[in-house]
Amino acid sequence: MLESRFEVSSLETYCLTVRRKIYTFKVKFFIKYTFSGMITLNLIAFLTLSFLYVPESKAENADLSVLVTHVSCSGAKDGAIQIVVPDKITRSFTIVVKDTLSNVLIQFNENSPKPLHIDELESGHYTVWYRSGKKADSINAKIESPENLKANLITIESISGQGESLSATIKANPTGGTAPYTINWSENTNNQEGAIATNLPMGVYRSTINDANNCGSVSATFFLFESEIEKFKKETEKK
Repeated sequence: MLESRFEVSSLETYCLTVRRKIYTFKVKFFIKYTFSGMITLNLIAFLTLSFLYVPESKAENADLSVLVTHVSCSGAKDGAIQIVVPDKITRSFTIVVKDTLSNVLIQFNENSPKPLHIDELESGHYTVWYRSGKKADSINAKIESPENLKANLITIESISGQGESLSATIKANPTGGTAPYTINWSENTNNQEGAIATNLPMGVYRSTINDANNCGSVSATFFLFESEIEKFKKETEKK
């Protein structure tokens, strides 16, 4: 009688964090298939469960610290976390770094090359878990991100004269990004630089802005015409 068989086995490990407890699930699957005129299918699963409780207070002799590098630009993934392990920790240890969703990003131990470092991280909350024997600790680390760089509206600061003798001072008002900003004005301002452009007649002016981390320039255009001049004068009279 014709007979065919195959066997498959697999060992999977899953981690779940609930209320400062790390639950580790180890599941072993074993499948046996036999065909000899009829089909016999056996599925055996072995489950082991362990957990690590992380107390509220720091573990004795742990005193870990982290150095955080924030991302340079909104949406970038150049943040980093460096874990500083004091020399007094001489016994074996395990350090696990998890993201906001409790995904394990990297694991270190006493044999890992120092400094313990993980980079290419986006902004968000991270947890550094430490375990050595029965002692445990955790440190929260937050990688921050600057807001998107925005040019916003250009405003009039002052006006003197009128008609062909008009002389106006206008101001760029960027927000977000990382200060200090580099601000360049259009050629018809005589290529002025900085937040303020002065001695301007009526016309169309443009500011181009970049931040300290060179995250990409933004720009704003201002129409210094009679309507804007009258609006500025009325607002000034109200003050």
